[in-house]
Amino acid sequence: MSAKNVIVCDIGASSARVFNAAYDGSKLSLGTIHRFTNKPICVGQSLYWDIFALYEGMKKGIAEVGNQAVSIGIDAMSNDYLLIDKTGAIIEPPHTYRDARTVGMLEEMDKLITKEELYYRTGLQFNRMNSLYQWLSVAKSRPQILEAADSLLFLPDALVYFLSGEKHTEYTLASVSQAYSPAKNSWDTGLLEKIKFPTRLLKNIIPPATKAGNLSLSVCGELSVKKLPVIAVGEHDTASAVAAVPSLAPRFAYISSGTWSIVGTETKAPLINERSCRHGLANEGGVGGRIRLLKNVMGLWILQECRRYWQERGKDYSFEDLARMAEKSKWSQGLFDPDDELFYKPGPMPELISAYFGACGEPAPQQTGDIVRCVLLSLACKYRYVLECLEFACGYKLPVVHIVGGGSANAPLNQFTANITGKTVFAGPLEATALGNAMVQFIAMGDFASLGEARNAVIKSVDLQEFAPDNKPQWQELYERFRAKTDLLPV
Repeated sequence: MSAKNVIVCDIGASSARVFNAAYDGSKLSLGTIHRFTNKPICVGQSLYWDIFALYEGMKKGIAEVGNQAVSIGIDAMSNDYLLIDKTGAIIEPPHTYRDARTVGMLEEMDKLITKEELYYRTGLQFNRMNSLYQWLSVAKSRPQILEAADSLLFLPDALVYFLSGEKHTEYTLASVSQAYSPAKNSWDTGLLEKIKFPTRLLKNIIPPATKAGNLSLSVCGELSVKKLPVIAVGEHDTASAVAAVPSLAPRFAYISSGTWSIVGTETKAPLINERSCRHGLANEGGVGGRIRLLKNVMGLWILQECRRYWQERGKDYSFEDLARMAEKSKWSQGLFDPDDELFYKPGPMPELISAYFGACGEPAPQQTGDIVRCVLLSLACKYRYVLECLEFACGYKLPVVHIVGGGSANAPLNQFTANITGKTVFAGPLEATALGNAMVQFIAMGDFASLGEARNAVIKSVDLQEFAPDNKPQWQELYERFRAKTDLLPV
């Protein structure tokens, strides 16, 4: 068969891309059409996404290949949202999940519902970036904003709305809001009433591989492209990345490695029990009826902020430069918990790492390579801890780890992960999110009959790098020091 093309709009927390994805009946391929920056904007005390720049960047890519494609799909960050009034106008730009307005909201939620009840209702981990805490903050401090609104759209759904004029909520986005009931397969309206959030704002939930709309006539005219269908893919970018994990095995672990490291496994149904509750494991919706059982780890955000800090001081290291420095470093002394609140917001990350060690009365890494190696070792240790929590909750071992996404190119981190977990690591594909987005569009178009069939095409299309653990005692000793240093629940 001749190749069929779809447009993939993949918006990450720091960069965004438009791809032309092709399927020739056997393999999938990606061609980059347009890359642009996704940079949060600070205004006063608030941190926003520049959704207008994102929309313009998307349109530029669509205009280049729109007449060669059969559909469009958009994935982006979850939890953050737009409020739209009755005229269809935006009430205000979307806040980012790192905005300070959710500070203290977990404690406020505790006054309304116990953590145990909240977990058993929603099956999600407690994280202040979740939509529920954002909505609680707005309901408490700015209820007039909610009164003026007619619709709430998560960021990817808002971009679909800009293109098509249609308003929906894609399932994977709803599932990570902490306002969705897995038991009811719908919004938990009772929970939202507790926080005085108007449920009239929420839209109907549609599954991945559903047609969300068509490019509007005005967009078609502006871009000089034909009227393309817009497909609801796994619009949560992690859902798309996990869809493209190149494995047909019944059990595997994955790490979607980028700004965040999402450490998880797939299950056929939500796993909400005493063990998963104890360790705050999230049951997030996936593609093909799968559940992504997982936990968020701060991820390469810490290294990205370190790099920005050094760039501002005239040292423009590439990530490849930093990886080489980490490989040459001998640092193995102190480690830290990547999920400490200290590292959540943008800031002078090397100084914050130093402050963390200073508060513990320990020497901090000073040389660039030592700082990078310390970050990577700490991440790998946290990965092992989360994998142990997952295995404890599931009651079985996860034999291998698939690392997908941009972080899969970080060879030192991949090797540290293999060494510290004692598991074989397979790295790739690098553009897992874009491939997953494309896969779901091709499923919607009837080119794949199932997620497994689409994954088989990914397996044929990518080259994986294998990292075997070296099983030296030093890695177990390092992990034990990490556990002794950090205040983590025993598994």
